[in-house]
Amino acid sequence: QVPFSEMVFLAPQIKTYEISLLKSGTLYLGHKYGHRSYCIYDKRKQLAEEKKFDLKHDLTRIEVRHRNFGKTLGQLEGIANPFGRLIAIRKAALVQLRDSHPQDFEFRVFVKSIIAGCPAQYAYLELDAYSRKRIAKLLRKGALNLNGEKQHWQNWIVQQQNTLKMRFAGT
Repeated sequence: QVPFSEMVFLAPQIKTYEISLLKSGTLYLGHKYGHRSYCIYDKRKQLAEEKKFDLKHDLTRIEVRHRNFGKTLGQLEGIANPFGRLIAIRKAALVQLRDSHPQDFEFRVFVKSIIAGCPAQYAYLELDAYSRKRIAKLLRKGALNLNGEKQHWQNWIVQQQNTLKMRFAGT
């Protein structure tokens, strides 16, 4: 329940991104037909516009899309990191990280560009490979744990399987 505008998103192994909808509250990371891509958006805004429904709280939705995965729903529970290496960090945590590394000029410039409105993916890809690796490691220290515990992921898969079984039980 964090506002989209207060979050920074970075997918270290992805070089394709679409930011044209960023101001309206949507960010796409990854190629549309790639093996893994992300659609990150302001769910509260979407529901208000499409369904005329107000959630009464902020909500940022992160969808990971797996294509050509070659696995059934039952086999998905073996995936340890469904969100891959996606980094989602609050801007406040980003600023705290910057302040805790006052001698790291490159990181300070990286954060300054993001706070000024530059998409994190763009700023990240402008760096050389060594700097990208170092900055991603720093960012992970303050990032949200999207992949959570393996047990939570497995419980979600079981819930989805049960929902599908119930839906198709009578057919």
